[in-house]
Amino acid sequence: MLLTADAEAEAVPLDPGPIDVLKIAHHGSEDAGLDALLDRAMPRLAVVSVGSDNPYGHPTPATMSTLSRHRVPAMRTDEAGDVTIDVTRRGWEASGD
Repeated sequence: MLLTADAEAEAVPLDPGPIDVLKIAHHGSEDAGLDALLDRAMPRLAVVSVGSDNPYGHPTPATMSTLSRHRVPAMRTDEAGDVTIDVTRRGWEASGD
């Protein structure tokens, strides 16, 4: 898992290699480096931590479109509630409230 907090992809000077889960930076605001990060990391799931009806328009349509183009499913906290990721020896599973 790569938990980016508010560091947008172009500000993250690392190449994580393939990952399972990517927490999208800054509530899903526009991120010019997201496309390249998705190319490198190839996450199986993206999580967007965002409040319902926020006044900033997050996540942006551009961010959601980029995830869609890369075929990365997304869980949004404004839709799924709290997102929980359970990790076991057999793998991992994500669920919402």
